Formats: sequence, structure tokens, C-alpha cells
Amino acid sequence: MVRGKKSRKSGLPVNTQTETQIADAAIDEFEAKPRSSTFAGKRFSLLDYAVVCLFFIAFCFVQKFVALTWFGVKSAGESIALEELSLTFFFGTMWKGFIIVAILAWLYDLFYHDREEADTA
Repeated sequence: MVRGKKSRKSGLPVNTQTETQIADAAIDEFEAKPRSSTFAGKRFSLLDYAVVCLFFIAFCFVQKFVALTWFGVKSAGESIALEELSLTFFFGTMWKGFIIVAILAWLYDLFYHDREEADTA
């Protein structure tokens, strides 16, 4: 019982020590590789963001229509129901907020410049 404890340098079992060493080597190898991208520095254009925004706006209107149909709200000739007002507010807030975030993301893509890191090793 005492003999097994003398040969160990740490409290970890031998197989755990080797797994840790392998994981550390894999992390070092991953950090050493340069980033590769399929777009290679290409940013999204304003047209790309506009298409995504239009798609999301259409999605919100379809979801609003589906929810109104599901709830059975009919506003033709009647006063506007509370459900219709709340769904209009909810989906309207969603697509307007999405547009704001898309504009901020486009501005970031427009003004962000990649800088190549010089190898010091």
C-alpha cells in the first residue's frame, strides 16, 4: 500500500496525467494554427443585411397572422381586440429591434479592420 504512493508524483492517477498532457498538447497545437475562414476577410454587405431584415420582417408578419388565426381573432368590422393589439406590439417590437441590431452589426463590419499579428517567435 505504501509502495504505490511513493511512485506517484501527484495525486492524479497515471491515465489522468497522460490525458491532461494530451489535452495540453492539443490546445497548444490549436493556438499555434492561424485562423482559416471560408470568407477570408469578406464582410457582409448592406444588401446582405437588408435581405436578412426583410426575411425576418416577413417571418414576423406570418407568425402574427398564424397566432391571430390560432386565437380566432377576427377584426373585420369589429373593434380591435386586445389579442391583436398585443401581438402587433410584440412582433412589431421584435422586427424593429432586429433592424436596430442589424444596423449596429453592419456598422461594426464596415469600420472593423483585421490586423495581422506579427510572429515574434
